[in-house]
Amino acid sequence: MAKFIAFLRHHILWAGFLVVIIPLLIILGLQYKSLAKLETTSVIARKVTLKNYLEAVATEVHYFYRANAEHALNIPSHVFTHGSLDTVGHHFKKKQVKGANQLFVVAFTQSGESQVLFYNPSRYAMEPRPGSPEARAVNVASAPWKLLSQEGATVESVMLEVNKQDPEHRIILNPITDEASKVVGVAGMIIDLPFFTDSYLPQVADPAIGEEGTGGKQQAMQQSRS
Repeated sequence: MAKFIAFLRHHILWAGFLVVIIPLLIILGLQYKSLAKLETTSVIARKVTLKNYLEAVATEVHYFYRANAEHALNIPSHVFTHGSLDTVGHHFKKKQVKGANQLFVVAFTQSGESQVLFYNPSRYAMEPRPGSPEARAVNVASAPWKLLSQEGATVESVMLEVNKQDPEHRIILNPITDEASKVVGVAGMIIDLPFFTDSYLPQVADPAIGEEGTGGKQQAMQQSRS
């Protein structure tokens, strides 16, 4: 015991240093651990906020285009089965469609062919555009429905579908079935991409994203475009 006391007398500064530094190191370690945990929690919170925001934007976009497509593309089947495609122009004339670059119909014939007609708003008429990029994109998008029509298959229920095979021509299709539930054609719209990216999306992607600010808004818009 006497030796220990003598040791402390000769090393009093080191003893005092240890008495002070050890609790300090413990405190610093606990603070670092707390800050690291807080940072992790903040990152998770930001990701959750952004995810919820993107889901809200996607829901709004989905509703907008679905409502417009249902409004414009609900064409009676007899127009396809009775060769009355020329009347579709008057149908489209009465519909005020936002977000569409092109409106079109595709009629499937019994011989296995398909007739693609695009709406010309300046003449309120339907016209073919053979060999155009739009026509090629429409033929690709409607190919599965054409196959069902050739096979004479019945379809119990049909829904609007979005085709993204051609990034420059994203298409919304509405399959048309007759009274026997057989596919006789499709009505569709090609999305107006400049309208979507430059006009509609900035309105929907409001910067109400908490503390994310402009960076969060830009990230949300970028992911929504894809």
